[in-house]
Amino acid sequence: MKKNKIVFVIVSCLFISNIFAQDINFLDEKKGFKDFTIGDSYAKWQNQIQLNSFDKQDSTYSYKYTGTCCQDVFNYSIEGIQLKFYKNKLVSIFIVTDFFQNGKPTWRTDDYMSINKSLSNLFGKESLINMDEKTGNATYTWQGQKVILMSMYDYSGFSGTRTIGDRQIISLVDYSYYKKSVKLNSGF
Repeated sequence: MKKNKIVFVIVSCLFISNIFAQDINFLDEKKGFKDFTIGDSYAKWQNQIQLNSFDKQDSTYSYKYTGTCCQDVFNYSIEGIQLKFYKNKLVSIFIVTDFFQNGKPTWRTDDYMSINKSLSNLFGKESLINMDEKTGNATYTWQGQKVILMSMYDYSGFSGTRTIGDRQIISLVDYSYYKKSVKLNSGF
């Protein structure tokens, strides 16, 4: 009888954890961040964006988002959002958090890891982690079939006696556009 109770508790725990656990398929289903969805038309956002640049190499337009949606990511304030369009379709969402320090001279990787943990809770274990030994910057990547998500740690250091700090840069990119972009930038 006691053995049956233990088996029941273990099976129940596994079942409950599977209900709450997400996987990489959810990244492809969601395809975006809050109101932004990869594949959105330019017309949907044209009144809330300001042109930053045009990239001749891949014929994309990058815009600064000027609307009021999406002021935080997992309770961390957002400094800015960039939207990239190719043939009038949204192919990339680039989110930059405010610096974590608030002017304090500390290195705050715990904030970066907190956001990554939240991303893992949504999309499962990251597909890849890249660490830059020289800068201390890191990139966690979740790769779906349709969308790739990269979470980058950006350590900007100090300027004289002023703390610049560190922050998070999150990029969601249409995977077919990403493959094309990597090929263009490789020189081959």
